[in-house]
Amino acid sequence: LGCITFVARAVGNNFQYFLQMANVQELFLKSIRFGARNEVICRIGAGVIGDVYTACSDWLTTSPSAVQDFTDRIVSELLGLLLDTSLEMALKGHVVDALTDIQIAHGKYANRYAGDILDKCLEIGSLIPPLDADEETMEHFNEIRCSIIDTCRNCVATLAQVKQIDNFQKYLPKIDQFFDAVSKDFKRATVDVLRSCIKLLSESADYCDKNTKRKLQTAAVQSILNRAAAMGQKDAELATQAKIAYSAISNV
Repeated sequence: LGCITFVARAVGNNFQYFLQMANVQELFLKSIRFGARNEVICRIGAGVIGDVYTACSDWLTTSPSAVQDFTDRIVSELLGLLLDTSLEMALKGHVVDALTDIQIAHGKYANRYAGDILDKCLEIGSLIPPLDADEETMEHFNEIRCSIIDTCRNCVATLAQVKQIDNFQKYLPKIDQFFDAVSKDFKRATVDVLRSCIKLLSESADYCDKNTKRKLQTAAVQSILNRAAAMGQKDAELATQAKIAYSAISNV
């Protein structure tokens, strides 16, 4: 299983021939099904799946139907694993990354999976770890937060590409719940999380209409913008980006 990543990276889109093989597909599915019981297999399996879809992205953006049934199954298995309460937080990060890679690899066809992936990822991201969570747990959770934001950003870009950006509004309530969770956990949220939030807000403002911008003007969003803008002495670039994002969202 581990060597597949190196093969996929070496042959790129030519890995499509292997991805269509039943025995290769079954290997990937087994790695996810066993993931809840075996940490090593889960980590390697999720990583390999993400790498394979990334390697085949040019092909998938033109011929997704060739492996659509398999992708449907693998996304379903990954989402089930993501919501498995017995799975360690560190491993959930690998699962989110794999789901994000699959979504990105499909380009304009990502809408088939974007809704379910975004919905389940935001469900995880809206949680706030216990106050006694150790440093390692928070490190993993903040990495997950960044990955979830990457998923949201890709969703926005995809919807804009296929001229369906109005559909982004249906995700706003859960995205705001995510922002609210981050704003209530500022002391433990990393600068990278804040920076990712600002990027999402800026890109959303660039793509969305005035009505959607108004819906982004929530207390949680304002709190994140204020927090980032106040970091001028520690991170001048982040503070500037926050001010630009605020201006873009306010321009209605």
